[in-house]
Amino acid sequence: NGYLNNSNWCQKTVLIVISDGEWIDNSASSLAQQMYNNAGVQTFVVGFTVSSTSSGAANYVTIAQKGGTYPDSPVFASDWKTLYESIFTDIFLA
Repeated sequence: NGYLNNSNWCQKTVLIVISDGEWIDNSASSLAQQMYNNAGVQTFVVGFTVSSTSSGAANYVTIAQKGGTYPDSPVFASDWKTLYESIFTDIFLA
């Protein structure tokens, strides 16, 4: 049960979803919710080269909500530097 062993008090297990476009949420948000509810695994979401105002941005919000990281996640990055900063500051330091 290694990486989901709750006796490892100093360990935090997270899932990072990075997408470079709009997508259809067939099962991702329900899986994120199951992992969060059953094992405490948070899902952080990053939209790369996707705008927070795009038509598919709602899917990013939904998976973050069900993965227990909203409103800190999703974050949207337009270039590699912003992507790196988003992952480091918004996820690793969370």
